[in-house]
Amino acid sequence: MDKQKFIELLFKRAEGLISGEESHQLQAWLKASPNHRKYEEKVNEILHRAEKPGKVVDLDLEAEYVRLGSRIKKEDRNLKLKRMRRGFQIAAGFAVLIIALWFLVKPKSTEEFVIKQTLMDVDLADGSKINLAEGSFARFYDEANSRRLQLTGKAYFEIEKHTGRPFIIQTGQGSVTVVGTILEVDAGQQDAMEVRVKEGHVIVRDATGKDSISLTAGEGAAWQSGEFIRLES
Repeated sequence: MDKQKFIELLFKRAEGLISGEESHQLQAWLKASPNHRKYEEKVNEILHRAEKPGKVVDLDLEAEYVRLGSRIKKEDRNLKLKRMRRGFQIAAGFAVLIIALWFLVKPKSTEEFVIKQTLMDVDLADGSKINLAEGSFARFYDEANSRRLQLTGKAYFEIEKHTGRPFIIQTGQGSVTVVGTILEVDAGQQDAMEVRVKEGHVIVRDATGKDSISLTAGEGAAWQSGEFIRLES
């Protein structure tokens, strides 16, 4: 794994999106050389400045990303990044720069999980919890106006309530829109899906979005043969 990848992991760790394996790799890299700690210090410095209030400035984000990447490559000879031009000392400018770096490297707040042989408990960045069944796959997107999780297989959910940011579970058979609830979704079969609600309220839609069903605590529904069927509790 090259140096740039470890720098990406430093930002990923700050966002709370780093996996256990990535964390072990990052710690080993940081311990391998005192020079590597300089990168960690610089990332922490930028993140610290980004938290301070300040005037917003316009930035050519892609150009600055390339420029910063060029400076990083020189770090072996000069253990310090040169001070960014004066405009970037404005704190809000740093905040925008960090956001730009993260999106250019990898979509912000995206988590991916593949479960092959066992159950797995996962804490998502938004505070929600899921339990993925064997053979299941999930990809989570924590976005400004919504939270989306793509699911293949079966999972049990405890969804954290975020006002104005619904949690949408997307499967090949349809979708489930959640505000805050506990439910189970089984989308392991190609043409069928089952949803059972333990707490709260959800709206289940087919893949086209034209057909839907509303479920509350204790209710369940299955999508089979092109229609929703209510399940006995």
